[in-house]
Amino acid sequence: MSNKRFRNLRFLEFLLGFTILIGFLLRVWNIDFGLPQVLHSDEPFIVDSAVRMVATGDMNPHFFEYPSLYIYLMAIIYGIYSLIGHADDMALLYVTGRCLTASLGTLMILVVYYVGRNLYTKRVGTLAAVFLAVMPLIVRNSHYITVDVPVTFLILLSFYFAHKIMITGKKKNYILGGIITGLAASTKYNGGLMLFLIYLAYILSPGKKRIAGIRDFMNSNFFLAAFLAAAVYLLTTPFSVLDFRKFLLDFCYQIYHVSNTHGQIFMGTSPGWIHFIEYTLKWGMGYYIEMLAICGVIYMLIHVLYALRSCSTIFRIGH
Repeated sequence: MSNKRFRNLRFLEFLLGFTILIGFLLRVWNIDFGLPQVLHSDEPFIVDSAVRMVATGDMNPHFFEYPSLYIYLMAIIYGIYSLIGHADDMALLYVTGRCLTASLGTLMILVVYYVGRNLYTKRVGTLAAVFLAVMPLIVRNSHYITVDVPVTFLILLSFYFAHKIMITGKKKNYILGGIITGLAASTKYNGGLMLFLIYLAYILSPGKKRIAGIRDFMNSNFFLAAFLAAAVYLLTTPFSVLDFRKFLLDFCYQIYHVSNTHGQIFMGTSPGWIHFIEYTLKWGMGYYIEMLAICGVIYMLIHVLYALRSCSTIFRIGH
């Protein structure tokens, strides 16, 4: 390795470390904002459910507009504080929960680096990490006890293992990808859609055997990933089955909520996903970064469609 290349690599390593540090500081800056008042309307949904669990001993959150994983994590934190005599210190609970979100938001920077490095080069990975570290939308949302940053972290991690599956086809990546996807679904329901990406990676993976029937499918690595994703989801959001009626009511309400408007403060705006594109991402990323991101997504989709067209083995079950 030449001295110039060595210096470039060392600079990229230094820049990545510095980026992670800056990203962490931005995410914990003023982390106790507003307390003892709670200024974000979604935080009490998670915190109040967790506190009620510990106070009553009832592990059913009785709230399924979000899945239960993050609620259970907050219940564990509150349970520890209760044991050491800080059950009444709600400000401490909120700060700890926000720090958990901020930590996942910081780890997201590292995951984005590895995704960019594996897809392209170390320079691309480092540049992506720099953008993410200072992106206003991610920095802001990393200050809240909400599920958006945690599920984004898990989705990126699932994407990382899906890419590993596509490149190597190793069983361990199916196992890890399935587990992470289950955790993502148990953090926010749409995280479970990453299972389709794992399926796509499975189709494109090297050495994949043709599946000619149900038995072959059940012996496939993709079935293993899907089974693990479902098992992890059910273990971490068990009352979505045990209290199915309440789950169905909350889940259907959330579908209506997202497809129409997000409450009174968004009355008169576009439906959820359109509003995110034309407003949230524009102001949360910056107009030019949003345009570059959209172009990047289109570029990747073209390559994926080309790979699918060139793929000689197509997933089939029975005839």
